[in-house]
Amino acid sequence: MNRQCSHSLWLRLGPGAIIASLTIGSGELIFSTRAGALFGPKVVWFFCLVCLLKWVLLYTTGRQMILRGIHPMESWTRLPGPRGWLPVSFLSLG
Repeated sequence: MNRQCSHSLWLRLGPGAIIASLTIGSGELIFSTRAGALFGPKVVWFFCLVCLLKWVLLYTTGRQMILRGIHPMESWTRLPGPRGWLPVSFLSLG
């Protein structure tokens, strides 16, 4: 592989690799393997669901920041109901 082709490959893979490394942290790697060892393959659906929900959350919050120019935490505090109920529910799930 020549140098220009290698450079082009890094330009294409670089941003995606950075985002993937930010969204897939040590928690997913440690807890998914531990749960697999404890419970077997019957919990694979749960980790697939969590990855899907995490993707939806990252996509929508990033899109909201770009399009509206406000941080998602700020808009979550404006939701109907008690102030800040959504961030608190996220924290309680963690």
